[in-house]
Amino acid sequence: MRLSKVIKQCLQQIKSELEDQIDVNSFAEDVSKRLDWIQDWLDKSTDYVNMPYKEYLKTAHWIRVSILAKEAANNKCQLCNSTGILHTHHRTYQNLGHEKLGDVIVLCQACHEKFHNMVAEAPNE
Repeated sequence: MRLSKVIKQCLQQIKSELEDQIDVNSFAEDVSKRLDWIQDWLDKSTDYVNMPYKEYLKTAHWIRVSILAKEAANNKCQLCNSTGILHTHHRTYQNLGHEKLGDVIVLCQACHEKFHNMVAEAPNE
């Protein structure tokens, strides 16, 4: 089903529900579920693996993964517990586009820079 058709159906449903003057809380919850469904559909239909990495980091999917990872880490660096500027760093790119929390780590800017410096200085084996 095309996304535009799905959106039109959602909007038609929302319009009919508004006409029935539904409870605002249940309406908001329903809209949230529909938006989650649309995002899930987009995630499944988007080829994140072949997308340039810098573009991937701008997607709604990655932003959501990053926010969830930071919330799971209590908005602290997972190495030094800093609450400064936080970055979500991939531990592996194996599940790109379908990351699990274990695939990423939350690092403060200083720890993130140290990590990348260590990788750059590591001897080739």
